[in-house]
Amino acid sequence: RVKGVLTDQESGEAILAGEEEITAEISFTTEKTEGRIELTFCFDATLLRGKKLVIYERLYDEEGREIAAHADPGDPLQTVVIPPEEPTEPDQPKDQPDMGEKNTLLWYSLLSVASVSAIVFLLIFRKKFNGEKDR
Repeated sequence: RVKGVLTDQESGEAILAGEEEITAEISFTTEKTEGRIELTFCFDATLLRGKKLVIYERLYDEEGREIAAHADPGDPLQTVVIPPEEPTEPDQPKDQPDMGEKNTLLWYSLLSVASVSAIVFLLIFRKKFNGEKDR
């Protein structure tokens, strides 16, 4: 079993959600001496904007004894940076239409319908005109 604890890189203290540490763990059975395990941490990061977080990991055997630990605050592979603020999309003025792909598709559709209509009109006109000439 692998257990990870989310910690503040600067203070070295565990990050708390309420009074509980933010942790993740997974049990696994290994077939090789090397491999990867992914842990998923679920938490609200809005209060941690601009912070560097480090994941301290501990490995336990079947009886629950700790057999390895990886708790290096300087390890970039264990570090996660929460961006300072959430990126925002620029506001589109209400009176200006969106000129994105939806409108482009609309114009191509209208052009296709107009082209087909023109061809049908010309064929009908040609048939009618040629029919009157033959009389």
